Amino acid sequence: MLLDSLLKLINFSDGDRLIVIGDMIDRGEDSLRTIGMIRALPSASVLLGNHEMMAIQYHAGEKSSWLKPKNGGSRNLEDLMAQGESAYVNAIEWFKTLPVKLLINQDRLLVHAGICPDVRIEEQSVRDMTWIRHDFFNKPTGIKPLVIFGHTPSLTKQGGGKNRVWFDSVNEDKLCIDCGAAYGGRLAAYCLDTDTAYYSDGESENLVFHPHKN
Repeated sequence: MLLDSLLKLINFSDGDRLIVIGDMIDRGEDSLRTIGMIRALPSASVLLGNHEMMAIQYHAGEKSSWLKPKNGGSRNLEDLMAQGESAYVNAIEWFKTLPVKLLINQDRLLVHAGICPDVRIEEQSVRDMTWIRHDFFNKPTGIKPLVIFGHTPSLTKQGGGKNRVWFDSVNEDKLCIDCGAAYGGRLAAYCLDTDTAYYSDGESENLVFHPHKN
């Protein structure tokens, strides 16, 4: 499992804090094991992703695209139900408790997908923070903290080459750490203390950037 391998590569220990920015499910064959592993970590903080949101909506009988083939929900639903309905309900109830954002030291905002530009942090919608794409990463955020996000693979902004974290050097206000693991790319971990990116293939790099000071 990529997550297990990556945590070993970075020598993750009980004294470290892990922040997962969503989409633990639907993007691999070990979704249930991934959930179990993350929930077992006492130092883990988990944010809601759009795939967890789709699962919640499906369970509530609301309009949801979770079971569409491209989203991978059918396999996870089957796996959960194979463990008994209680396992399925337990996972859904846990997803409901997950926050959609995490502000670190007032200068790093972690979300799954991004934010709606020029909208105050406390006024952001759950929909935007779990689903937004182009309206977010093609425009200045309009807020002070550096926004760290996933959801959209960084390669879409890099135009080719090796999957690596992407810093918006034009607006200097956002950092994408989704390196396309779901599509044959790499799983990435980003250390907030050292501004170092670590990849599941063993590579690492230090980022030097200067977030905006508006």
